[in-house]
Amino acid sequence: MVRRTASGKIMYTEEQLKIGVALRATAFLPVGLLLHLVKNHTLKTFSIIFLHADFEDFENFLHEQKRDTDLLYTIDQERHRNLLLCQETHVDGGVYFMRRLEERLREHTPQKIKAAVVGVETLEYSVDDLLYFVMDNYVKLSQEGAKNIIYRTIR
Repeated sequence: MVRRTASGKIMYTEEQLKIGVALRATAFLPVGLLLHLVKNHTLKTFSIIFLHADFEDFENFLHEQKRDTDLLYTIDQERHRNLLLCQETHVDGGVYFMRRLEERLREHTPQKIKAAVVGVETLEYSVDDLLYFVMDNYVKLSQEGAKNIIYRTIR
């Protein structure tokens, strides 16, 4: 059962908050660097993709599939939670990449990928705000009836 605040907003569980803490601990500096590259017009956009699949070799699978310019981080190795930071990738490119990953993953396991994709096209939000958007979308993946991929563009 989902707990809500007095104003009706969803309260996060302990596990969900710990995911957010691990995400921030790992991603704060790299996302800050990518924002700096956008600020200096080196990049126009990037996507933050937080994903998992119940597949033992998921991190190696991701490493084989990603581009050389994508940054791959392990957030929780035991639960196969990973973070991909994709330079010059709009949210639709991130979603397309997730669908392609799902097709390739089916060759190894029937498990599906769950992914929160956030495309960043603005400098109006802090690193913490962007990571909150990622965490919030990731939490929504665990709700009943949720899609496998949730995406959002931050403009």
